[in-house]
Amino acid sequence: AEGNVIAPSLMDRKKRLALGIVRILKKNNFQAYFAGGCVRDMVMKKAPADYDVSTDATPRQIRRLFKKTVSVGASFGTVLVIMDGIPFQVTTFRSGRGNDFSRDPKTDAANRDFTINSLFYDPIGKKLYDFFNGRADIKKRLIRCGDSPQRCFRQDPLRLLRAVRISSALGFRIEDKTSRAMRRLKDGISNISAERVRDEMVRIMTGNNPYAGLKLMDELGLLANIMPEIEVLKGVRQPPRFHPEGDVFTHTMLLMKQLKKADLVLAFACLLHDAGKPATYKKTDRIRFHGH
Repeated sequence: AEGNVIAPSLMDRKKRLALGIVRILKKNNFQAYFAGGCVRDMVMKKAPADYDVSTDATPRQIRRLFKKTVSVGASFGTVLVIMDGIPFQVTTFRSGRGNDFSRDPKTDAANRDFTINSLFYDPIGKKLYDFFNGRADIKKRLIRCGDSPQRCFRQDPLRLLRAVRISSALGFRIEDKTSRAMRRLKDGISNISAERVRDEMVRIMTGNNPYAGLKLMDELGLLANIMPEIEVLKGVRQPPRFHPEGDVFTHTMLLMKQLKKADLVLAFACLLHDAGKPATYKKTDRIRFHGH
């Protein structure tokens, strides 16, 4: 949702429909809150692109309450509720113990990725719930795990890449203890499905600052695991006459620095435009890359 531009009328409609979901849940004696990124955006005075709802209702109870639902991750507590043709993620509070659920929003907040995403907002009572100082971290422009960073990233290694995406999109700094844990646990990203990694990479590459995202991935040691095709560009020399900037990696990163909210195909074309150079490197009268 970071940096997306959406028509005001659609944003208003989404907010109204999400509020309707909260009302229905509360009317049936369940707790219900806006949660995660949408609350972070609200605290930052930005209009959320999407609204997620957290509740103590179980997936089965959610499906009973709403006419049209899709079980996209019911075993993990998430049900898509379709309202007026628009899907909303409605998720049961998580306990952090396998697929067990909780009735306590604070327990759920403790199992979220970062403090800035662990905020809850009651849109009816107009009350913000901040269990782990997420609002202060937003003010500091800081990405920090609310609980143990080791536990956070072992629980879901995709969070390694999500931290990079949020940092590059919002210009937030990753807190030192969190970044040290990311370096130690970087290999965990190899255990995540290619589809989930792809989705995060697409958001980084088409976001506000793909250069910052790639640079951070490189610094944290994630680049070699996720895109070895880019990692091997390092140290591949080019003819100084035509490329005074340096090796192929430096050249590629300079190109990526020019992109902002780029088209998906353009973004990856830029990233991979010289990926054939390491395999075609040849030094004759000068360095050449025939057929790269």
